This record gives sequence, C-alpha cells and structure tokens, in this order.
Amino acid sequence: MKNNSKKYILVAIAVILILWAFVAFKRNDSSSTIAPVPVKNDAEKIEGIEAETVAISYVGEEGKTALELLQSKHQVDVTETEGVGEFVSAINGQAAGENEYWAFYINGELAPVGAGEYVTKEGDLIEWRLDSF
Repeated sequence: MKNNSKKYILVAIAVILILWAFVAFKRNDSSSTIAPVPVKNDAEKIEGIEAETVAISYVGEEGKTALELLQSKHQVDVTETEGVGEFVSAINGQAAGENEYWAFYINGELAPVGAGEYVTKEGDLIEWRLDSF
C-alpha cells in the first residue's frame, strides 16, 4: 500500500509540474509583441538583399481601433495629415526614414483605411511594418 501511495504522490507532482509549465508558457506567449520584431521582407529577399524590416504585431480587441491598441502598448508619434487623418510617424522611437513609412496590415493585408478608423475585431492580427517605398 505504501508503494501505491508513493506512486500517486509522484504522479500528482508530475501533473502539477506539467500544468505549471503550461501556464508559464502561455503567460509568456502573449498576443502582442511588445518590442519590434525583425521580419524578412520577401520583395527585397527575391532581389538577393537580406534586409530586415521592423514589425510590431498584436491581436485586435472588439470595439477598439487599431491606433488605440497601438498607443496603449507602445510609444507612438502621430502626425496629423490633411485629408488622411492621423499618420503614424514613429513607434517606440523608431521613426520612418526618408523613403520609409509605417505600414498598417490587418490579417496580413495592407489596410484599406487608417488605423484610427479601423475598429478591430476579436482575433484580428494587426501588424505595423516599417516598409520602404
């Protein structure tokens, strides 16, 4: 009987450790990338240039604009542009260069509207890339 009790205790400890590891992993696996993440720019890669593009991504929340969410998680500089509205000029101190701009993507597609106009939906993948033109 003592051997069975030891087995149960060892199994219980193993289960607790596995659950703890799962919870710790999920906590670190957040839906928003806090720091810029380098990603390969496929267009430049095709030309043989291995340049990296800075990107920031997060998951949409029902009823909040893409710009609101970006501003809640990052330091954002916005420029008011006539006819266009608010234009993101820098994120976390990373300003767009002379031939660059912060491009706003929704679920992998370039956004058809400004970030201040787009009301996100639960599960939308919002991404900002420092792209060249």
